[in-house]
Amino acid sequence: MVAWLTFDRGQVEFLSGSPRTYQSSQGVVRQFCGTCGSQLSYESIASPTTIDITTASMDDPNLFPPTLEVWLEHRVSWQPANQTRMQYSRSSG
Repeated sequence: MVAWLTFDRGQVEFLSGSPRTYQSSQGVVRQFCGTCGSQLSYESIASPTTIDITTASMDDPNLFPPTLEVWLEHRVSWQPANQTRMQYSRSSG
């Protein structure tokens, strides 16, 4: 399970280093740290104004607790859904 934050693309700036990019599928670009390989972001032409940032890559990820769960139809069987959060079998948008 990976927790993500969604921002307007204009709100996001990497303050140090230059992330590496990888086109993981048609219309999808992922960025990762070129030093350690940590996943940083997800961008899709399906959502041209937003960028998803991994919560764990934030300076203080504790400031961003999850509020919903998406893509539950793809979750692994051993990871139960958290019934206290809003649930979406696919994208929330």
